[in-house]
Amino acid sequence: MTDKPQRIEVNNKTGITLDYLITTHTDFRTLKPGKSVTLTNFSTPVFVNINPQESNYLVAYTVSVTAKTNTLVVNVTLANKLDNRTLNLDETEAVYLY
Repeated sequence: MTDKPQRIEVNNKTGITLDYLITTHTDFRTLKPGKSVTLTNFSTPVFVNINPQESNYLVAYTVSVTAKTNTLVVNVTLANKLDNRTLNLDETEAVYLY
């Protein structure tokens, strides 16, 4: 809901270290295997890039919403083929994966 504070929770379920950033808002930060981070204090539209630190790995995102906390939950797992690398949460509450 755009009338409440929005949150994006990123869960690293890959077993490898990830780099992530909110495009134009932050520099790359790291997320260790098995750890989570919650992104707050942003305004939509927002683009989040999540990539493996080592280029020989591929990742995939699964996304869900926790309505009670207005949180977009992003679970990142290893993939066997090229998948998404960017998440876009737009000003109409739509979520796009690229």
